[in-house]
Amino acid sequence: MADIVLLRCDNNYARNAARVTLSSSSSAAPSILLGTSMAAALEQLTNAGFSIQSGSADGAGFSFTLIRGEQPENPGIIDYFKDKIGENVTIETLAGTVGGTVLNVGIDVIKLQEPAGDILLVRAAQINAAYP
Repeated sequence: MADIVLLRCDNNYARNAARVTLSSSSSAAPSILLGTSMAAALEQLTNAGFSIQSGSADGAGFSFTLIRGEQPENPGIIDYFKDKIGENVTIETLAGTVGGTVLNVGIDVIKLQEPAGDILLVRAAQINAAYP
């Protein structure tokens, strides 16, 4: 199974720098200290064998999804979600039903933002059904 890291770096315009404000990962990933520069964090992760699978930017900073390890073939459901970025969806898994706005679509994972603001990663292989 692949290791996945979500990394959020916010801009500090006064210091002309982007610093890590959120790092969420599997237990096998290196620890990234909050406040680390974006470049140093990405270098540390790429040196550990991670590759950037998706990235996005907004007025406040940058978000990255990095993956290391085996990357399974794209399940057909991935194509469905690529057309739903920015839209609200409901996903059913064995663990329950979740819903939110599709933020990113990776090789085998869907990144959702729930209405309360929580970020969820849903592995494509665990999805039983999805609908708008």
